Amino acid sequence: MGIPAKQIFPWQKSIFIKEKESSFKNFISKLVVPTNFYAIEKKVDYLSTAFDRYNEALTENVPIERRIANAMMGIEALLSNDTQELSFKMQTRTSKILGILGFEPLLVRSHLSKAYSIRSKFAHGGYLTDGDKSKFIQEFTSIDSYGVIIINYVRMVLVTSIAIGLNKNTLISLVDDSFIDDTKAAELKSKLENVKELVI
Repeated sequence: MGIPAKQIFPWQKSIFIKEKESSFKNFISKLVVPTNFYAIEKKVDYLSTAFDRYNEALTENVPIERRIANAMMGIEALLSNDTQELSFKMQTRTSKILGILGFEPLLVRSHLSKAYSIRSKFAHGGYLTDGDKSKFIQEFTSIDSYGVIIINYVRMVLVTSIAIGLNKNTLISLVDDSFIDDTKAAELKSKLENVKELVI
């Protein structure tokens, strides 16, 4: 997944181009508004928590460390049901799902491992040093480009979690079982391929 030389980030102002109007309308026409979307009282569950973290990571003008920490908390809300070996499980589950959707799972895991390091540093009051940032610039062109990759992972897992039609624990069990059972692996692949167009 390459990063364009010049990229507009969601938290920056952008201009809507007239030539792109038809593709945007096509995208909007495929969106389905959930029946409880306009409920007076917001339902607080793992999906709303993940969406809030995704939204904060995507739109708020905050330091990149906070943006990445929010993104990782979004993935945790979707794919965690305990606290044991949290970072390993999140990296593995997310890599499995995105691998089936066409991403390189080892690269996804590498990206998430870096994100967990940033999240941990930020959670304990630290920030990226200039040396840390220069490593990201060498690999990703800019630290913001890397942030967009992580935020996009959250978006894809969030849309998958909504579209796949399974509750959180059922999805987690299916992903975990797919590592050791070929039947479960085939079931997960089939379910993910059914929602791939919505996700990618």
